[in-house]
Amino acid sequence: HRPDTWGYRALTSLTFEADELQAVVDAAAGVRALGDPILAADVDHALRKLAVDLPVDSAMHASDEPRVVLARARPDAATFEALGDALRRRKLVAFTYHAMSSDRTEAREVEPYGLFFISAHWYLAARDREREELRNFRLSRMSAVKVNSARSQSADYVIDASFRLREHARSRQTWEL
Repeated sequence: HRPDTWGYRALTSLTFEADELQAVVDAAAGVRALGDPILAADVDHALRKLAVDLPVDSAMHASDEPRVVLARARPDAATFEALGDALRRRKLVAFTYHAMSSDRTEAREVEPYGLFFISAHWYLAARDREREELRNFRLSRMSAVKVNSARSQSADYVIDASFRLREHARSRQTWEL
C-alpha cells in the first residue's frame, strides 16, 4: 500500500505501549553501541523527534542499571586516518592481517578501493596485489598499517571505473554476515 501525500502525518494517532517504547529505546541503544558515528547521530535525531510527543526519557535505562555491552575489537583511529589518506591519494597500503579463515597472520599489500561499515564492523575493500583480486579486510584485524610514501603526490593505482562501493558492500552472502 502506497502512503498518500501526507505520509505518516495522515495518522490521527500513534500509541506506544510501555514495553513497545522500551523496545524502541533499547534498539536505539543497540544502534549506538555499533560504534558508527553517523548511525548514532541518526538514532539520536529520531529519539529527539519521538521525545516531543512521547515519554522517551522514562524508558531510558538508569545509569546504575546493568546493561549488556558486547565486547568488540574496534579499529584503531590511526588505521582510519592512514586508510583515508591512502584512499584520497590512491596510495598502496601494507599491513599485517589476521585472517579468520586460516587463523594466520601475514603481510598484505593492497590497493584501497573504499571503506564500508556492515554488520557492526568496518571493512576495507581493496585489491590484494599478491592474490590479484578484490577482497574485504576487517579493520579490527589489521595492524602495522603503512601507506606508501614514495612519490607522495602521484597515484599508485587506478580504481576500475565500473567499481561501486555501495554495490560491493551489499554483495555479501548471507552466511558471511
